[in-house]
Amino acid sequence: MDVGASRSRALYFMGAVLAGAFYMPLRDHVGPWVYQALLLPATLTLIFCVWRLLGPEATVGSNFASRFSWPALLGSAGFLMQGLTLLSLPVIVHKFRAFDYLPDWKVLGGGYGLSMAAFAYLGWRGHQGRGAWVALVLGSYAFGMLASIAYFPLDTGRSDMLFMLRSAGDALIQHGVGAVYTHPPDGIQVNYLPGLWISYFPATWAGMDLRIVSLLAAIGACALLLAAAPKRLVLLPIFLAACLILSPWFQFRHEAYVHGLLFFGALLGFAVVRERFWLASLSAAWLAAMSQLAWPMIPFYFLYLIKRRAWGSLAFALGALLAAGLVVLPFALATPAQLWENCFGGWLRGFDADSPNLSFWITRILPWQYLHHFQAFVLAGIFFYAVRRMRVASAADFFKWSSLALLFFVTSNSPVRDYFFYFPFLFLAFSLCSPPRPATST
Repeated sequence: MDVGASRSRALYFMGAVLAGAFYMPLRDHVGPWVYQALLLPATLTLIFCVWRLLGPEATVGSNFASRFSWPALLGSAGFLMQGLTLLSLPVIVHKFRAFDYLPDWKVLGGGYGLSMAAFAYLGWRGHQGRGAWVALVLGSYAFGMLASIAYFPLDTGRSDMLFMLRSAGDALIQHGVGAVYTHPPDGIQVNYLPGLWISYFPATWAGMDLRIVSLLAAIGACALLLAAAPKRLVLLPIFLAACLILSPWFQFRHEAYVHGLLFFGALLGFAVVRERFWLASLSAAWLAAMSQLAWPMIPFYFLYLIKRRAWGSLAFALGALLAAGLVVLPFALATPAQLWENCFGGWLRGFDADSPNLSFWITRILPWQYLHHFQAFVLAGIFFYAVRRMRVASAADFFKWSSLALLFFVTSNSPVRDYFFYFPFLFLAFSLCSPPRPATST
């Protein structure tokens, strides 16, 4: 990949992140056709950017992108995203004014303003040192997350995601396995697979704000992405990490659970790039126990191991997946109907998409009852095409095919939420930072 194409793809990645995880707070004020029509430009932008990222070598726009240095691109991206986040804060405070949001505007304005000034200064100076950029990106995100913890208290009226994770842990502590999906102590039904809330269980047991875990998980995911990327890429992986965690939509979603998925997804990505397949297998298995959002990626991981003829690693991966299933098994045996209803029932009851999606338009042709059948059919087609062509031959191939499957799964799903997109975006980032050819050793 030449310099211009690399920068061009970085810009397409930023476009995909800003378009795919777009949040539009108008759903309660307009009809479904109008709302989905308003989302359509973002959906089409996402499709175009992903096509440019996963298709042939990006040449369109390469000459334009090559005019700008990496520091200029990174400084501009950070300045833009922090500026958008700052501008969105008054809207957020107004929208959730009933939840005792009492921010100190001097602190918020000063913190975000200082971050924007630092991005502008480093970009203008053409600073090439990785250390300063990494510190700025991670420090800017940490400031935003800590400010959210300080000024934006969690409330079930806004989101019950982290409350569910805490409720599951409290139920396990107080009443045992059988109570997690049937008798939550605070009345909040748990809608997540056991691996997800178990990942947050130590913080629940310690009585911590679970957003501290989310903060550490997001920083850890970025650190793993940066560690996996070859040094020759210089600022590209930092640019990708900045797009992921400084996106205004991601910072807005400080109460979501996706941060834990990102950490284990990044651990998988790091292990695949470094060929630590035992660690990659453990990570893939645990992701399967955390969320069905990760399931479309699992077959491509096994296909990658088969292509590499890593038979010992394949056997270990199957064993790890079985062990992850054993973690879920006690809860499935204790309350099978309730676990199924809580974790999967909401995905099967009707159309529900408030972010860029394909599912609304698919259900204009097919009855929504057949949406998941169509989804499974297309995902199977993607997988068997990859099998037939034996295209999953390198780490980059694995990430590209996984990204494609995950993005189709998210956009054709019901429900579709803005924070769902960050997991496939992470795999897109790894695809841009991974060796394009398979390693010589197996």
